[in-house]
Amino acid sequence: MKTKSKIKMAKIMLFLTAVIWGSSLCVIKSSIDSIGPMYIIALRFSIAVVILAAIFRKKLKLLDKDYLKSGLIVGICLFLAYSSQTIGVAFNMPGKNALLSAAYCVIVPFISWAVIRQKPKTNHIVAAFICTAGILISLFAGGGELNKGDVLSVVSAFLFAAHIVSIAKYGSGRDPILMTMLQFLVCAVFSWIAALILKEPSKAIWNATSISAVLYLGIACTAICILFENIGLEYVCSEESSMIMSLESLFSIVFSVIFFKEAITVSTAVGFTFIFVAVLITEIFGNKDIVSLKAKKDKSSLLN
Repeated sequence: MKTKSKIKMAKIMLFLTAVIWGSSLCVIKSSIDSIGPMYIIALRFSIAVVILAAIFRKKLKLLDKDYLKSGLIVGICLFLAYSSQTIGVAFNMPGKNALLSAAYCVIVPFISWAVIRQKPKTNHIVAAFICTAGILISLFAGGGELNKGDVLSVVSAFLFAAHIVSIAKYGSGRDPILMTMLQFLVCAVFSWIAALILKEPSKAIWNATSISAVLYLGIACTAICILFENIGLEYVCSEESSMIMSLESLFSIVFSVIFFKEAITVSTAVGFTFIFVAVLITEIFGNKDIVSLKAKKDKSSLLN
């Protein structure tokens, strides 16, 4: 296949990944009452671990205490981030949840500054102000009231940012596939513990919708999308790939409007636009250090 054809196919793969990931919160929203948030996360990441272990079992030979320690720290960050986002979508619309969570892109430079001493650039500070304004407008303009879903979505943005920085700090110099297996295993274990404490497995209602949701999240939103993402990142520059992948939050809104009749008022539209612009500023015009952070996140989080 010629290089131009490969680049074109890579862009299509990245676009499809953004579409599928954009639909994931709607899928979770449709099944969360039947399965339970912790049970969904447990099943999703268990499937991911099994798939990875089956394909890359030779990587397990690299395991040592340092890998286990790093995997534990990164895995806990991942568990907390997904828990807050998944529980948040139970109290919120998928589109709003996705866009508020997407603010993690803007938060990463500041957590990176605190943890690994990478000072934010001017564009990051500008993006932070724009994003903050967008969040405040979308939450409070037009007489809106803050709900649990809003709070958890914003919290998840900080936790996802912490997860990316933890990968940069503890995943450096380590095999990304093995680190992925470890963090997913940790996330799955903590999710199973939480699900059992909450007795979610015994309360689960299994039907065509819930079974399809778990399979979709475990296969389409994990293995297939990650395959597409990794191929795409090989042929598409980081700025363009970031712009394509940032469409995920917009697709979340589109799917939420279609399937859940999510209302988009003028104030929320303005707020969402501010947040999306801030994400684009950070993604496309970020300095090389932050691009490197994002690249490490992309390579380590093999099953988003």
